[in-house]
Amino acid sequence: MRSCAEALGCAFEAHASGELLHDLARATAHPLSNQPLTPEERAQIEARIFALETEHRDLDDVIDRLAGDPVLDQLQLRRLKKKKLLLKDLIARLRDRLIPDIIA
Repeated sequence: MRSCAEALGCAFEAHASGELLHDLARATAHPLSNQPLTPEERAQIEARIFALETEHRDLDDVIDRLAGDPVLDQLQLRRLKKKKLLLKDLIARLRDRLIPDIIA
C-alpha cells in the first residue's frame, strides 16, 4: 500500500508558519505513477484538489482586494500571485494523476 504522499504524487511537509510546502518536481516524476490508482487513492487526490482549489480561489479574492490598495507592498502582492500560480500548477499535476496513461 502506498502512503498518502505517494498516492497524491507529491511530497509535502509542514512549514513553521503552518503552511504546506509542495515539492512540485515530485508531482510528475513519481516512480509509482504508472500504477493504477486505487479508489482510496483517487478519493485522496480528489479531496486534495478540492482543498487546493479552495485555497486558490481564496488567494484570488485576496489578490483582487489588495491590488486596489495603492499603499500595498508590491513585493507581497507578487508573492501572493506566485503562490497562486504554484497552486494552479499543483492542481493541474494532480488532475493529470487522475487520468490514466493511454498506451499508444
